[in-house]
Amino acid sequence: MACSARRGRRLAGLALTVALAGLAPGGASQVPATAAPQAQRFRLLRSTSGPSGVQRAGRYLVEDPRTAFSLEQDRQLVVHFEWEGPAGRHELRGTWRDPQGLVAQQSALALDAPQRRFGSFWTLLLAEHMAPGAWTLEVSIDGEPAGRHVVELQRGPRAVTAPSRRLLSPGEAYERLAASTAWLTALDAAGRPLRRGAAFSVEPGVVATAFQVVDGASTLRLSLPGGRSLETRHLQAWSRWQDWAVLALPEKADVPALPRAAGGGWSVGDHGFTLAQGEDGASVIVELSLAGRSSHPRAGERLSLAGGAPRESAGAPILDDYGELVGLLGGSTTPGDTWALGTPMSYLRAVGGLARATP
Repeated sequence: MACSARRGRRLAGLALTVALAGLAPGGASQVPATAAPQAQRFRLLRSTSGPSGVQRAGRYLVEDPRTAFSLEQDRQLVVHFEWEGPAGRHELRGTWRDPQGLVAQQSALALDAPQRRFGSFWTLLLAEHMAPGAWTLEVSIDGEPAGRHVVELQRGPRAVTAPSRRLLSPGEAYERLAASTAWLTALDAAGRPLRRGAAFSVEPGVVATAFQVVDGASTLRLSLPGGRSLETRHLQAWSRWQDWAVLALPEKADVPALPRAAGGGWSVGDHGFTLAQGEDGASVIVELSLAGRSSHPRAGERLSLAGGAPRESAGAPILDDYGELVGLLGGSTTPGDTWALGTPMSYLRAVGGLARATP
């Protein structure tokens, strides 16, 4: 969907495109007819800019996120906004202001949002004659200010930065997860299974899992990628309340470690992947999104995940869209919060609509 309405000076082409982000169900908010003053109806969840973006499964993802752009090297920039507000038909208006604060361009369109969470992305074409400095995109919805995003346009070549991160397809995410994830069975002193879960490589010969999986076990049996099995009785480190444990394998296993995301880099609404084990024993990919964060006095920070995953996947890694490790599935806030072995997978899936994780 595009809009070509423009006002003010013509500097470069501005195309506005809207992408609905179907991340959470919900109906329209009820706004009292006589509310005075009226509460803000639209809550900005995040805004992200980059040189391009892609549509994936009804979501818009910005590639190579950054806020600095070269008027000589970059051809365009994209700004993506995401809000939470009443579902229904809305009028959006975007206003670009140049470094002097003057209106450079405007665009408007009507948007039908079927869900409470929705978004739009705005594309600004760049030209060398544009004024360098801080440019601001201001967006309003139904006449109500709904957010602003600032980018820096620079003359000369773009400063050398770290290589941009590439978005992974679900297939690529699955391959990365499957290569680094082991399925774990906790055994009692008699060798009987207590529960199952997952573990993943954090460095050569070392894997991490959720403490709830290994709690009370005498031996841990790991089925590594490629069909190899190992057993260990040693925990290198653990936290019962924070629900994590690190296992030292008795011998080095050729299991690649997962790259770690920068701390705090996963925001509410972001998408991710984890693994589950199907009833036939095969690994299957599960798509999740970050629905919220919470903090507990003894357990620490927890992530709430929309999409859910079976409890027998506790200990599995969570990757963001770039294939970087952001959390560990499990996140029990009280020690010993586990499902008994043998609980039907169909029941686990049914109740797993909102999972927890340890960041």
